Formats: sequence, C-alpha cells, structure tokens
Amino acid sequence: MVIKINDLIPLLEYIVQIMLIITFGGCTALILIKTIKIRDSDQAWFFLGLFGFFLGWCLVLILYFFSDKAAYIVGIAGLLSILFVIEKYAVKSKYIFSIITLIGLVLVIILPLPATEISGARLASYIFLPAGGVSILVLYLYLITKVSGDLRRETIFVFLGFFLIFGGYALDIQLFESVRAMLPFWDIMNSLLMLCGGLLLAITYYRREI
Repeated sequence: MVIKINDLIPLLEYIVQIMLIITFGGCTALILIKTIKIRDSDQAWFFLGLFGFFLGWCLVLILYFFSDKAAYIVGIAGLLSILFVIEKYAVKSKYIFSIITLIGLVLVIILPLPATEISGARLASYIFLPAGGVSILVLYLYLITKVSGDLRRETIFVFLGFFLIFGGYALDIQLFESVRAMLPFWDIMNSLLMLCGGLLLAITYYRREI
C-alpha cells in the first residue's frame, strides 16, 4: 500500500495545531510566572496584559474546534488586553486603539453569526481582529523609533513576534480559501508562523530584566 504525502496532510495539520496550542499554553504559563515575580506595579500590570493576550489566543486556538463566535470574542478580548496596557504604560495615545478594539468586541458579541456568509459577527471579526493586530504593530513600530540600544533590539524582536502571530492568523481566514486549495501545506505553514511568533514574543519578554 502506497501512502501519498497528500493523504498525510490532514494528520500533519492536526499535529501542528496541537503543537501550537501546547506552545501558546506554555507561553501563557511563562508570562504568568514572570508576572508573579515582578515587584514594580506598572511592569506587573503590563505583563498582566501580555498574559491576557497569550491566554486569550491560546483559548482561540481551542475554541475554533467548537465555536467560531466564541473564538472571535476571546481573540479580540486578548488584543484589547495587550493594547490597553501598551497605551497606558508605553505609548500615550489616549486609548484610541483600545476604544476601537472595544467597539469591535461589542459588535462581535451582539451581532448574529451566519453559517457561512461573511457578514454579521464574522464580518466584524474580519475587520476588528486585523485592525487590533495592526494597531499593536503600529504602536511597536513607534516604540522602535523612540528607544535605542538593547531596548530597541528587544522591541524589534517583540514586533517580529507579533507580526508572525498575526500574519499566520490572517493567512488562515476564509478569504484565502482559494489559495489553501492550491497549496496543501498552507494551514501547516500558517500554524508554524504563529508558533514561532509566540515563542519569540514570550521568550523575549520573559528574559527582560525588571
């Protein structure tokens, strides 16, 4: 019996997805350990927001097996968690990005979720999840221009971590179904991008000297 590589792709996708969930769970635990060790209140609150992000996106990866709407809600809440502390402790932008993301969260909660059409809660998630991700990237790009030395190097690593996470997620939505059909390893590639991004982000912040 000859087993073709295409026959193994569903199994590989499942294995990589489980690896991704375990990785984000480990990153969540790592950030929680770091948060508990911190004595400075401002830094502790910032890391608590980062913990909320990792916890939210770990749950997103699990919830997609059961409920798209629950995954959208938790995903946007995770973005809001890190956006709020960035705007409070790192970039004084009057919570503009947090407010926009909060509006998106409310819309996803109250709008109905159609079975397949890109409308209602699904459309809101397709707008506000990427918008929240882009907001985080924009804020970190701004920070890169304002810091120097080791802090700039760390901020660049953090930016790359978020970029890989959001890039992998964005390429996995239904808008890319035609590309997915042509490239059998598409989902595996996207999951690996998110996995690498999560590890880079968590390790960079865990190693930060407080």
